[in-house]
Parts: sequence; C-alpha cells; structure tokens
Amino acid sequence: MQQLDTIQTIETPEGVEFEVHLAGPIPRIMAFGVDVGIRLVVYTIMFIPLAFLDELGMGLFLLLMFVMEWGYPIYFEMYRDGATPGKKMFGLQVANADGTPINWKGSVLRNLLRAADFLPVGYALGIVMMAASGRFQRLGDLAGDTVVCFRQPDDLTGAGELPDVDPVTSGEQLTIEEQKAIVQFAERSKRWNYTRNAELARLLEDLTGTKDGQGAVRHLQGLANWITKGR
Repeated sequence: MQQLDTIQTIETPEGVEFEVHLAGPIPRIMAFGVDVGIRLVVYTIMFIPLAFLDELGMGLFLLLMFVMEWGYPIYFEMYRDGATPGKKMFGLQVANADGTPINWKGSVLRNLLRAADFLPVGYALGIVMMAASGRFQRLGDLAGDTVVCFRQPDDLTGAGELPDVDPVTSGEQLTIEEQKAIVQFAERSKRWNYTRNAELARLLEDLTGTKDGQGAVRHLQGLANWITKGR
C-alpha cells in the first residue's frame, strides 16, 4: 500500500504550498468495498418490508437504490468532511485538487462519472486511469478536479481543539463552507509554523481587515471560536 502512496506538494495560484498525502488505488478500493457493503446491508434490510407492498414496494426499492447509489457519496463528501464511512475507516478524504475542501461541482462530477470509470467491468478504466495519473485521479476526479488523500493526523485523532483566543464576530454573513474552512484553519494552525499561518491568513484580508499576518491569524482563530462556541 505504501508503495502506491505519495506525498505531493500542491501550490495554489496565490503561491501557497500544501503537502497532501495522496491515496493510491489499493486503499481506495478497500474503502469502496466497505461502502458497497454498507449499501448492501441497507438494501437487504429495506427489501424485506418493501416486498410486502408488491409493485409499490418495488418502485420504492428502486428509488432507494437510486438515492443510495448517487446520493450516498455526495452527501458524505459534502457534509462529512469529504469522507464516506469507508473512506473514513481508512483515513481518506476527497478534496479539491488545490487542497481545499471539496465543493458541490467537484463532488457531483466525480460521482456522476463513476459509471464511465466502471467500464468495461469492475471499475477497470478507473483503476487504469488512477495508475496512469500522477495524482491517482480517475476520470471522475479529473472532471471534478479532485483528489483522494489521507487525512491529517489531527483529523484522525479528532484533536480539533481551537487555539485559546477570544471570540470575535464577523461583520459579514458567512456561508457554511466558509465557516467550515475557518474552523479547519484554526484547528490546523497549531501545527503550522508562523510563516505558513500568515501566508494563509493574508489571503483573507477582506475578511480579517488586516495585512498583518499575525493579526490575521488571531482574527481567524477568534472567528473560529465564535463560530463554534460564541453564539
């Protein structure tokens, strides 16, 4: 498994570098197997009562299969930190290719193209594409501009403790994605050095209102405390 994994540096258009530990085909296949198993268990449990409803039951069962096959991965990628239960079990998550949390466009595209990656059988094309891609991207990942990587150690242990900074409020209405990004930044800022923290924080000058790196970092950490505790 380790031979197929790589640590890759991704540079954002702003010149900030991220290191991500990309996941190769083997852990991804194992995670996929777990997710398939979970879906099969749900189908089995639901099939028994629906079988008593004859044609209506069959229709509901087909609807359930459609929702589970297409909605299951998208839901967990968007609302569970980029990881289905299978990916979470193996410490994986889906992210945008620039290292930022996955967005709706990326999640929908990469999952819609699972049908193409399946061809001709058993996701053969997807596996070949992963092996040939420098970032282990299947067709869906290339279309959605996404990668699958290992989660950072802090994420695995659930450390997630925020720096002890007084909460500050935002004068702007923050979206859910923006709030998540701010909290993740504050959680991870403890293990980044000053330079990297400042580089990232300066990108949000419009939000922090300062070009001072340290001041911007503390503002974002305060916002994270306000988002999680202060309201």
